[in-house]
Amino acid sequence: MENTVNDLFARLKSKQSYPQLILAIAVGILAVSSVASSLESNLDNVRAWHGDSAESIGLVTPHSFATSYLIYADKKARRGDFASAESILSAALERPTQERSSFWMFHLARILSKQGKSVEASTIWRESGLATIPSRFCEFSLREGNLEQASDWCYDLPAIVPNVENYCLHAEYLRRSQKYAEAEISFALAIATDLAPAECLANFGRLLYVGRRYVEAVKIFEKAVTRDPQVAYLVELGNTLLRLERVEYALNVLESAYTRSATPKDRAIAAAALGSVHYREGNYLGARSYIEEAIYVGNSVDPSTYRMLARIERQLQNSESSIVAYRKAISGLGNNPDPLLLAYRHELAEYLVELGRYYEAQAIFREIISIAPGDERAREVLR
Repeated sequence: MENTVNDLFARLKSKQSYPQLILAIAVGILAVSSVASSLESNLDNVRAWHGDSAESIGLVTPHSFATSYLIYADKKARRGDFASAESILSAALERPTQERSSFWMFHLARILSKQGKSVEASTIWRESGLATIPSRFCEFSLREGNLEQASDWCYDLPAIVPNVENYCLHAEYLRRSQKYAEAEISFALAIATDLAPAECLANFGRLLYVGRRYVEAVKIFEKAVTRDPQVAYLVELGNTLLRLERVEYALNVLESAYTRSATPKDRAIAAAALGSVHYREGNYLGARSYIEEAIYVGNSVDPSTYRMLARIERQLQNSESSIVAYRKAISGLGNNPDPLLLAYRHELAEYLVELGRYYEAQAIFREIISIAPGDERAREVLR
């Protein structure tokens, strides 16, 4: 098993497909856990005769000493006893060099990280020659949206190798975890050398946007689109410009995004953004044209796009079309009690009241209370 795993790590440091290698490593980790489980009774018997020591365990298993240490440490770690797992694998460091395994060094670094020992973990990563592996796992976890898994891999990256890539990954993990002050520090370090990729810059722009620091966000988004004029980045730049009432510049940027759209998804994103701008400027027919294109081209079921269509139809006094669009928007929300999403239902209910359709409005308000019993606006109406 050790030769196979060591070969795996050698491949990981090459330019081969990361998802495939990450999957292979995951299989390797599961294999260790499986071996550990199969040896459970044997290990218990050994402890009974030889005491609770990794050395004794190694003597009676058919594996090399390094693998035996790893299996025993893995068992401890799976039980949450990280201190014992660290002691076992640290003892393995004292064995002859030829006994050392990249796989158990990988595990020791992980166990140290679990205990918050970033400096020690970083040293092991570098000594093992596997310092790029946490970056790949962090990147993969963020791509999959698994923040719990990402926390294991992303947090120590700057301590392992303080380079632009690791600062970017670390900052993005912190941003998604809503640790904005810490994230800004890492983003600042990442862009200080002017080598940060467009994706990193865009993520920093998103952080600034959430903090309503629109002037700074515009500058960062402008850098991002200079390096990579992706439609998503252009749209975010345009939306940020609108926050600053720079409508003409925003329209130019969004029209550029629209003409650059090479995929239905990009076309839908750009068309929806342009529709919102035209709605804002009172050009309801133009806005409807873009929004309908966004829905058609992107095969969209996005609630916010249908909500915009509902508002446009409302301004054009097409009440039935507006209500249909509102209901389509709401159908994509589920029963999420988030106030921002409940606002969709409030908007429809209040429009129904405006139209004199009180029974329909009452049904919507009751629906709101069933989702969010503490919603005072809905309760006030029904009193």
